[in-house]
Amino acid sequence: MQFEFEVQGTGTLLVYRMEEEQRLDSLTMGMMRNNKIEGVLPLTYSQMDSDRFLKYNVSSRISLEQYFNGIVNKKRLLGVMKSIASAVVNAREYMIEPSFLVFDKEYIFVDVSTAAAQMVCLPIERENGEAANLEHFFKELVLGVQFDVSENCDYVARLLGYFNSNTMFSVEDFLTMLRQLERGETKEAPEPTPAEQKPPVPTPTEQKPTEQKLSQPTPPIPSPPLPGGARREAESAAAQSNPISAPVQRGKEKSSAQPKKGIGFSLFGKKSDKSKTPPKQKAEKAGGISLPGRSTGTVPGIGAASPSVPFSPAVPGAVQEKTDREKDFGGIGTSYTAPSYEKQKASFGGTVVLNAGNKSAGTVVLNGQNAPAPQPVPYVLRVKNGQKVFLNGDVMKIGSDPSYTDFSVADNRAVSRSHADIRRKGQGFVLVDNNSTNHTFADGRMAAPNEEIPLADGMKFQLANEEFEFHLM
Repeated sequence: MQFEFEVQGTGTLLVYRMEEEQRLDSLTMGMMRNNKIEGVLPLTYSQMDSDRFLKYNVSSRISLEQYFNGIVNKKRLLGVMKSIASAVVNAREYMIEPSFLVFDKEYIFVDVSTAAAQMVCLPIERENGEAANLEHFFKELVLGVQFDVSENCDYVARLLGYFNSNTMFSVEDFLTMLRQLERGETKEAPEPTPAEQKPPVPTPTEQKPTEQKLSQPTPPIPSPPLPGGARREAESAAAQSNPISAPVQRGKEKSSAQPKKGIGFSLFGKKSDKSKTPPKQKAEKAGGISLPGRSTGTVPGIGAASPSVPFSPAVPGAVQEKTDREKDFGGIGTSYTAPSYEKQKASFGGTVVLNAGNKSAGTVVLNGQNAPAPQPVPYVLRVKNGQKVFLNGDVMKIGSDPSYTDFSVADNRAVSRSHADIRRKGQGFVLVDNNSTNHTFADGRMAAPNEEIPLADGMKFQLANEEFEFHLM
């Protein structure tokens, strides 16, 4: 398409030069002249001799190509797509088909403060009028941006799911979904509130009672009759374990709890007097093994017949051969000598510098000749207050809108919201004006819109009436 930019006073115009064989569509041209369609740039028609022009005012707006340069958040992406879809719907209301709109990111212009895009309408007759593939355009728009991973990107999955579905694309339905995503809704239709949800009415088949197996009580097993003393002891033990169910016999608690000596017998054999402690066995007379930290002791399972041998703790991973004596005793109570490990001093080698004659192994450090040369760090200096901003990426945006620009000049209303960009190009940097209202000046002249002006270290430039300097350090 033959578009070019033209500066008229404080405004920037996008100009389309018509070819000789091209003719205007009278219906579309009349609708554009007599109506203001939201989302569509107003146009003016002019003719000079045989040259015909269609002009659009794009002052203080940047192209969608520039707007989506870098990381794009949810607000910017949904705002742009919603405004484009709205422009298509609004144009149809004025009998303007989408084929008359230009779906090119370079010629769709965005207001950075509102994220609203405006379309260019070319009211030119087309013999083979091809319908615009809106679904393909929006899908490529989503796939061509770099999303902000610091926020929830579930909306991207829903957009791609809509494009990949088999349903026929409808711009009205797509616009409805965009508005839902903008409000944070995640489903097509809102779910009913809990008050509206009625419990399901059970069907007769659902009302089958569940069979519960009741456990029948186990009949008590009669115990053999016991003598009087044993019986009193059993009743006393049952009363202590279950005082609620045991009957209380007044006046006999003492006698039942403490039976007389020599009366009755114990079910579990002869009672042992706990107050008397058995005499300790002497370790010297019994066979055993030596434990670490103790002289001699006994080990359960090893009788007096076991030979008394010294015992050393086993070392994991050490394999010892069994002697004839160990084989005779089956490895029980046997002894072996733990292998001794000599502590070795760790040595990791030294750092080696290339071409220094050191042959020891270790980390190799490149010499200064092979190291890459440091890259210059660019920054922009605001002359008025000495403010410095470094260029960390490939683009620095300068303007009065702090939510969009990297270098904000919010206290100067003469500077446009996205006035100009400094871009990295090859090994250097260029200054580009973004259709600003009060223009950009460098090298003593006014820069044309979207013109790339090379920058050098110490070079001065001016945005409206604000002076800046470009430096490399």
